[in-house]
Amino acid sequence: MSKKRNPVIEKARQEGFLAGQKVGFEHGKHTALYTFASKFEGLEKVKGIGPKTMELIVQHFGKDYFESEGKK
Repeated sequence: MSKKRNPVIEKARQEGFLAGQKVGFEHGKHTALYTFASKFEGLEKVKGIGPKTMELIVQHFGKDYFESEGKK
């Protein structure tokens, strides 16, 4: 015989679970963006990548991406 769960506790548990997922997703997104943006550091020093190519890269990913990660 299974014991009935308290609906108030279950609701609080579900809300906490969803809040934790949201925080985890945002942290993961930030970490991924930071890691990806760090790959671009020094890219302009690579032979064959000049200002025009860097501008194309920035246009492709969006200026917001590089500004939010402190790059550009």
